[in-house]
Amino acid sequence: MNEYINAYVEIIIEYLDEMDKSEFMCAQSNKVFLVYTGFRAITHIFQISYTNSNDLNTAFYNSRNAYIFYLEYLEQIHKTNMRHDLSHTDAIQFLYSKTISQMSPNSTPPDNLAIISKLTELILWFDNEDIDQTNMTQKMLTNLLKFDSDMLLYFLETAQLRTMSDTEYKTFLLDTCTLLKKNTNTNLDWNMQRVYKMRDLNDNINMPIQQWGKWIISQH
Repeated sequence: MNEYINAYVEIIIEYLDEMDKSEFMCAQSNKVFLVYTGFRAITHIFQISYTNSNDLNTAFYNSRNAYIFYLEYLEQIHKTNMRHDLSHTDAIQFLYSKTISQMSPNSTPPDNLAIISKLTELILWFDNEDIDQTNMTQKMLTNLLKFDSDMLLYFLETAQLRTMSDTEYKTFLLDTCTLLKKNTNTNLDWNMQRVYKMRDLNDNINMPIQQWGKWIISQH
């Protein structure tokens, strides 16, 4: 599974870097939405490619082609003044036709692959408009995804109940890696832990960022 995580993270970071370098993308008022849409499509293409071929090179190749086609598609729509006719569903279907049309596009990825993409989406936190996803590093994302998935899911979902700036979130993620490495309570019932934390949330939600992670991981 580590090899899958490494390859998936590499293509996602490569995609985010290319979106950040694109003058066209940076000029768009809905940049975050466009980046998120591409992220979801590339994730699906990576999963389907790997599920059908059991080959990470194939998954990586198809995903790289997908983001290249995606950016070209958006730029072409813009150049031809067809922005009002842009259908993001059409864009995604175009990517699928170019990359996985010979595969079974409705294949359901195994649970262990699905949770990796879910956690990646949580880490990137597209719902927070103050977060710059293109600043995410490959090392940080890879390190986080190698923690126990239930523990990380609990930690991120609880943490994101408060607002954070981009700078605060970077600090929080660095602290998260340190805290989760030190945590030895991997057999906790994280659903029950969430219930306990929700009870005390309002009393703790405005604490300094450095204390926020410690509070989340502390046992009840």
